[in-house]
Amino acid sequence: MSTKEEVLRAITVMDTPEQMRKTADMIMSYKATASPEDAHEIDGALEAKIDEFFRSAEETLTRIREQLAVMEEV
Repeated sequence: MSTKEEVLRAITVMDTPEQMRKTADMIMSYKATASPEDAHEIDGALEAKIDEFFRSAEETLTRIREQLAVMEEV
């Protein structure tokens, strides 16, 4: 069984589908016995990571659109 610190660290570093699956398993296992406060902390860290993914995806899409616009001008 993972500790809260291990789960939080896994959330922080996950960036591949394999890491996401492994981390999801860790989260579900940990939250099954976690206190409400610790579960809330895990949820908050996961929410922050999801926000980071979306922010990064939006930035990537913006760069792609900008590059396409430049290519269309040429």
